Amino acid sequence: YNDAAKRFQLLYQQHQLHEQWLQRLQERAAAGALSRAELMPTRIALEKLRLELTEQNRGQTQLKARLAEAVGVPLGGLVIGTGAAWSFPQSSRLATIEARQRALTRRADIAALLAEYAAAQAALRLEIAKQYPDVHLGSGFQWDQGESKWTFLNVSAELPLLNRNQGPIAEAQARRASAAARVEAAQAKAVAEIDAALAAHNAALDRLNSLDQLLAQQKRQAESIEAQVRAGALDVVDRLGAQLELAQFELLRWDASVKATQAVARLEDALQTPVDSNHSAIAPGKLVETNPRAAKEKP
Repeated sequence: YNDAAKRFQLLYQQHQLHEQWLQRLQERAAAGALSRAELMPTRIALEKLRLELTEQNRGQTQLKARLAEAVGVPLGGLVIGTGAAWSFPQSSRLATIEARQRALTRRADIAALLAEYAAAQAALRLEIAKQYPDVHLGSGFQWDQGESKWTFLNVSAELPLLNRNQGPIAEAQARRASAAARVEAAQAKAVAEIDAALAAHNAALDRLNSLDQLLAQQKRQAESIEAQVRAGALDVVDRLGAQLELAQFELLRWDASVKATQAVARLEDALQTPVDSNHSAIAPGKLVETNPRAAKEKP
């Protein structure tokens, strides 16, 4: 709601400046300095701005009504405070590899599937131990730093030929393979979500940075024109034109900041942690126990 209120405020400011600017241009036209045709684009722009302002006000009113209904108070009794100004975190830019690693080692869905895989691995270890007590299986998976994903290790093909325990071992192997496939599918889906969210996040940051630079330039230009107006080199029409351009840039910058907020939210949904989070990552040792008494390990 506060975002909508701020946008309405910026639109209203722009509308007021546009009206004043058009009035001054009409005075010039009345004095013969401008033709009526030259005023037409300014009139059309003002009408579009009025329509946008009306639509923004309507949307804001509807949003306030929904908020009042949600909290169970009359619309007139709803008081919404203005929160602190939000600023896009400049330190939140992530590299693709970093984002993937953060998500795949911290997402709850990946952790749950890895736990299922670890359970399947433990079941397979148990079935093999019934026939071959000296053979030990490790965790069965590890983090591949180069690929930035979880990878799975197969049981050694050098196991002796199996007899009466072959059926249970084969079944346990199949369950483990199925668990590994689920992890790999979840990883692929997560990577796609992360890459898309990260691209939008970084694009939003780039646009915001560009608009910050343009807004700073426009402020300097408006200050320069103001100084020239005071010196008599320019008139009030030039001042209003500069102020109007500045108001337009401020609205663009605000819209970009709102989109940046949304991009951060989408990225955090993909990561399943805050962008600046330091939550601990998943480690294979946290999901399975090793057997220190094993005489032989077949990864």
